[in-house]
Amino acid sequence: MGQLLSEPVLEKETNYGGNDKVIFAISSMQGWRISMEDAHIAILSLVEELEKIEKEKENSNSGDNNENIEINANNLENDISFFGVFDGHSGGVVSKYASKELHKILINDNEFKSKNYEKALKSAFFKLDDQMQKDAELSNCEAGSTAVVSLIVDKSLYIANCGDSRAIISSNGKAIALSIDHKPTLPDEKTRIYNSGGFLQSGRVNGQLAVSRSLGDFIYKTNTGISNEEQTVTANPDVQFRNIVEDDEFMVLACDGVWDYMSNEQVIDFIREGISNRLGLSQIAENLLNECASEKADGSKKPSFDNMTMIIVGFLHGKTKEEYYNMIKDRYIKEHPEKQINNVDSEIIEKTSTVKK
Repeated sequence: MGQLLSEPVLEKETNYGGNDKVIFAISSMQGWRISMEDAHIAILSLVEELEKIEKEKENSNSGDNNENIEINANNLENDISFFGVFDGHSGGVVSKYASKELHKILINDNEFKSKNYEKALKSAFFKLDDQMQKDAELSNCEAGSTAVVSLIVDKSLYIANCGDSRAIISSNGKAIALSIDHKPTLPDEKTRIYNSGGFLQSGRVNGQLAVSRSLGDFIYKTNTGISNEEQTVTANPDVQFRNIVEDDEFMVLACDGVWDYMSNEQVIDFIREGISNRLGLSQIAENLLNECASEKADGSKKPSFDNMTMIIVGFLHGKTKEEYYNMIKDRYIKEHPEKQINNVDSEIIEKTSTVKK
């Protein structure tokens, strides 16, 4: 866990956005930790992002690791959105690098160009790891990062997860897990760890690392006699696919600092109640992080002492934001008649916040 502050840093980085398909909000905060090691990414349109990269490349005289991006924006689906949460450990260098580079590697992958998105996501994770290992600074540091990312292609949802950050979806109020936490004690993870020459101690890889899959953490990826997938700690993501249906209300991506405090069901209920009370998704996200950083008044639950980052992505299904909010409110009131809900049709106010550097 590392050293903690005497008081949590509640200052947040918050943003929101949307188009005719989805609305989203992101919020992150340092919390009780002595430094911020989380990172995130939200791209509503990979087409527009690629055009931006191409323009920057034309205007720059210096190349970077992705200077050979060859895919043309005209060849992409128009409705591809990309969201990701990266929970760093032993420093934030890997999480921050991944948040800036993973989507660039993804859109240049041959499988992505062929619209084989599941294979493309897996490939991109390994290519990112390889790219970092070729970087003198990154390859020699002890930092690592979990990653949970989503790719939305029209009505198709792809979730790639590596580590113990988590993705869930609210389907008519029911919390459905879209990822599995990669803990070293899981049978398949434990088998791979031992087969690669590692061991478990106190539920941690080699007595140190609390997750069995991650980006970076290269000291656990040194066995040259086995594949990348077979390393003690692997960057191999689980990829899940889901058709987005009318009952699917919103998706949540968040690091374990949130899930250590709230269950999947509690997170879904918190967000739905906030929507029913006409709070903007950005305000709901900030409120939820504040809740996670607080001790229960009766002392029944300690605060989450980790950094915290979450993304909420609402699926509009052809509705306006107002219609979307009313739909969820109607559902929520029927399910929870005991709740005191704001019945005034006040303006839905979103907010942005920045952290002072």
